[in-house]
Amino acid sequence: GVLYDFDGVVAGSRMGKPLVATVSRPAPSPTSYLTLFFAAAALLMSGIALSQTMALTAAQASAMGASQTSVASMEATIAAMNSTISALQAQIEAIYATLPELQANITALQSSDESIAAAAASVADALPSLQANLTALSSEEIDQSSNSSSTATQGQYQVLLTLGARIWISNNAGISFTPINVQASWTVVKVSSSGQFMIAAAANGGVYCSYNYGQAWAQISAIPSNPTWTLAMSQSGQYQLAVPLGTPASLPFVSSDFGRSWAAAQYSGGGIGASWGAAGLNMGV
Repeated sequence: GVLYDFDGVVAGSRMGKPLVATVSRPAPSPTSYLTLFFAAAALLMSGIALSQTMALTAAQASAMGASQTSVASMEATIAAMNSTISALQAQIEAIYATLPELQANITALQSSDESIAAAAASVADALPSLQANLTALSSEEIDQSSNSSSTATQGQYQVLLTLGARIWISNNAGISFTPINVQASWTVVKVSSSGQFMIAAAANGGVYCSYNYGQAWAQISAIPSNPTWTLAMSQSGQYQLAVPLGTPASLPFVSSDFGRSWAAAQYSGGGIGASWGAAGLNMGV
């Protein structure tokens, strides 16, 4: 059979016969409904709280994963910084190791600077004397050493003249002669005691001079080529004299600077038209 419950009334059928019965059931009280409501509400709130807790837990787990990634990145950065610090420390130690050598070099440089300063002061003190010596040498332009003068006096430097040909020079007391390529009909030559200064005249060819022991010769432009000249020279070569032979219209020429410059002789008392035949001067200078 089938039973139906309609608010305490049970209706149905059994064996095809209607069956109605009344069942006594206590009615629910309002308090029961409130209790059930609050229980359902509490259960709902618990579900919501559980859902929030699960969401927070998931967020925390995600944050913790990101945090772990960040920590790993920071650890890698710290490791790189430690490596850089180690390299810097090694460089600093290397620099410290070179400090003694650098200090030694600085000390050596300071000592060198002091030596240079002392040498510069010494040179500065010697400059006046050097300048005086240079001035004396430039004004005389002659080798005044006793050795060279003595050797030249003994005949170290010798000169041979040829007519219409070259001059021959010996610097070893005549053991051998070297030809100098300056050609003229040479008539006379004079040599200073040191051998440094020489003067030679050519027949109707002017007067030539040498300042380097006869190695090079140059014609004196101040002295006319014509006539023929005779010559004289002091021992040092500073004073030189050229006199025209047998030419009344010509004047003698003199030099007081080793033959560098020449001027016509100035004299008084006549004789301008004389026929000159020889020349001489004091050999002491």
